[in-house]
Amino acid sequence: VGKISYVIRLSPDGTIIDANERFFTDTGYPRADLAGKSYAKLFVSDSIDGEPFESLWNKIVTEKLSRGKFERKKADGTSFWVLANYFPRKDASGNVYEVVKLALDITEIVKLQQENAQKALDAETLNEELRQNMEEMEAAQEEMRRAQAELGFIFDSVGKISYVIRLSPDGTIIDANERFFT
Repeated sequence: VGKISYVIRLSPDGTIIDANERFFTDTGYPRADLAGKSYAKLFVSDSIDGEPFESLWNKIVTEKLSRGKFERKKADGTSFWVLANYFPRKDASGNVYEVVKLALDITEIVKLQQENAQKALDAETLNEELRQNMEEMEAAQEEMRRAQAELGFIFDSVGKISYVIRLSPDGTIIDANERFFT
């Protein structure tokens, strides 16, 4: 288990007792920097989804929360994501004496999910822009049809009261309206 996942041992109050070597290697924390420190040191912020560390930890110890996807921070301050399972261990009296956390680094999966979500949002935005452009184009086409109808009416009217002659560049008559010939 420790070869592919992080194993962290925690006291009932959330103090880090120890962790496996993979955890220290991947996160960049020296063992001495974490042993005896609050587990909250690994949190990206003081809360998770608006819930303070103490409240979250209480849910873990009382077995109201046993797993989840969490963002944590490495020693260099960069964040990483884990899928974690918490296992409170109890003594013969039923008191929690230790919490064992098993976690897998799912940072790449989360990044792909975020990229896909962004691409979906971008596609939705483009679709909306395309829809708006289509509506504008349809309105412009309708306006052009009305303008053509008006011009047709005007040309018909002009043709009834005026001579309309179409000439070539050299002055040869190509065509003329009926009024010209009568």
